[in-house]
Amino acid sequence: MDQTGQGDLNWRLSAHPITLLVFLGIRIGALLMYLFGVLFIDNFILVFILTLLLLSADFYYLKNIAGRRLVGLRWWNEVNTASGDSHWVFESSDPNVRTITATDKRFFWLSLYLTPALWVGLAILAIVRLVGVIWLSLVGIALILTITNTVAFSRCDKFSQASTFANRALGGGIVNNLAGGLLGRHPSALAMSSVWDAPTSGDAEWDKQDGDSLKTGDAEAWTSTSPGKDNNDENVNPHASEYEAPATYGDYGDNQDLTCRNCGETGHFARQCPNEDTQKCFNCDEPGHSKADCPNPAKPRACFNCGEEGHNKVDCPKPRVFKGACRICAQEGHPASACPEKPADICNNCGGEGHLAFGCTKNRKFDLNHVVDKVPEEAWAMMKQASDERDMDDFREAIQIYTKAMPEATYVDIEKRMREEEFKIFLIALEKDREDTISLIDLQGRLDREFAVGYYFSDKAMRANLEQRWPRDADDNLERLANAGLPYDRKVMKCHNCGELGHGSRACKQERVAVERHEVKCSNCGTVGHRLRDCTEGRRSKPGCRKCGGEGHEARGCTEPRSAEDIECRRCNGAGHFAKDCPNQTERTPRTCRNCGSEDHIARDCDQPTNPDAMVCRNCDNTGHVARDCLAPKDWSKVKCNRCGEMGHTVKRCDQPEEGGFDEVSGEDPFSSPTVDVKADKSQDDEVEKVRQRMDNQFW
Repeated sequence: MDQTGQGDLNWRLSAHPITLLVFLGIRIGALLMYLFGVLFIDNFILVFILTLLLLSADFYYLKNIAGRRLVGLRWWNEVNTASGDSHWVFESSDPNVRTITATDKRFFWLSLYLTPALWVGLAILAIVRLVGVIWLSLVGIALILTITNTVAFSRCDKFSQASTFANRALGGGIVNNLAGGLLGRHPSALAMSSVWDAPTSGDAEWDKQDGDSLKTGDAEAWTSTSPGKDNNDENVNPHASEYEAPATYGDYGDNQDLTCRNCGETGHFARQCPNEDTQKCFNCDEPGHSKADCPNPAKPRACFNCGEEGHNKVDCPKPRVFKGACRICAQEGHPASACPEKPADICNNCGGEGHLAFGCTKNRKFDLNHVVDKVPEEAWAMMKQASDERDMDDFREAIQIYTKAMPEATYVDIEKRMREEEFKIFLIALEKDREDTISLIDLQGRLDREFAVGYYFSDKAMRANLEQRWPRDADDNLERLANAGLPYDRKVMKCHNCGELGHGSRACKQERVAVERHEVKCSNCGTVGHRLRDCTEGRRSKPGCRKCGGEGHEARGCTEPRSAEDIECRRCNGAGHFAKDCPNQTERTPRTCRNCGSEDHIARDCDQPTNPDAMVCRNCDNTGHVARDCLAPKDWSKVKCNRCGEMGHTVKRCDQPEEGGFDEVSGEDPFSSPTVDVKADKSQDDEVEKVRQRMDNQFW
């Protein structure tokens, strides 16, 4: 029997078999879909859509998942939010930190370079069969997507996986030189920035390419190889010396790269280690189990603050001692808050130095750099056009431009001029409840205004929940607009412990409020203390019987009586019994069947034929028919509204506001406005009401 080893094209040897199979399946699926489309399927649109979906899935999966998990490579476009410049970032993981198997590398690079060649072959097939130029457009899209990933991942290949794979697979120096030359030409072929940022702390295992080497196109500058160290070793031996001699290229069958980091033996990885006794517990230092499975009580640890045992840092009674370096001056002995080199505080409200936003009463300073610069006449013309077209988004943008061009203009001035020119949009000042973290600010930046400004298509309240907050008339509205603004964040920290402004919960001096934590309950066994993923009992099927809890049938076919264990009585609110069996209920007349008059059952369980004499219509109170078959006009005096509880109308004609209705919405944008009422004017409402009445008459 043949012995398989690392490097063979066997998916079972992969470290990530599911990722590998999905990656190969999507790539092969796109090729087969196009091939069957050219040979057997006449519907080009169907083949085009399915192939394009598979190509898109292949591009996304290869770029974001397969490349990272199989070979430890990744690339993306990074944008500098400060300057707006963007550059391409190509990274490869350090082989000393991240283990990459030879099988995964061989599958990855073989499919990466072979797929574009196969698409070229399919293009030649389409030309030979004369199926039309339109099929070549699909091949062009496929080549663009596949070659883009090929070039990008070749550019990421800092540790020369591609050239090493080619040398091992084909054994030719020509192929190795071609792969190295391809990597050397990529930097000049791609438009990239010459300045590369340092990796973040969370990406310590990824080595970013050096910017100076990118400009010269030198492939050798991408690799930082230690003396005598082979960076192409797939699995570095952690028990070996610092610079151990590398394994021979192409030697996959002798398990030299299969060294267990647990016991130090070769032939298996740590996850397959049979020597579990070598593992020691961090709690009791005994072998055979981990800290999570330790049966011994937790070992007392020293406090990180004072160094004494018996308590932790949170419960330490001694004053806090700062340990570490200051993040401002990088010197030890003091935190950043007590640093002598600490810069002056900047107010988030007015932008001034020397104070914070808490307690600042100066006008808010808005950042208007994102607003277009235009002359006032042009900005007003944009407002007029948006009003005539009833486009609220354009009007909101235009009024930002106008207020930037006319910083002294107030809401009163704008509303008066809008009424003179008969704008179709109105500025309405509404009453609004005060919130401690929200401040109403006008166009000049004055804080703590009394009313909130909203943009509406009518000067009348079109919603019932706005009538109480709406101004009485136009004069009242202008008077309110003089003391109105838009809701903005006050930019002051609020304590989650005491609810006061000016400090956070960490700096709160009041006693800590106990936070009620939700108990963790398993949805499988109903036990408190663990989740479904940690449940040791057998999984219950979801479509089980809700009466007896059994599987294989539903409640309607269950022959067992319903359990009252978790039932709450609707009469006494007690547990363990139904309302019909409540021991606290008063004596009442027994229920009878309204069809036959028997006390043994109710109407829905009656086996007698329907008795027309016992049927009473809820609409006309006559017998012999039900309300849905009644020919008499609808008696609205017997209809009860489900919203207000009054008789004579339904929910559709109820005048009371619906609970949880919409209110004006404030945003983070400095010039965002409340939600606009886009309902039609009163004349349109009258037409809608006439149509409803006509439909009701036709129905009844």
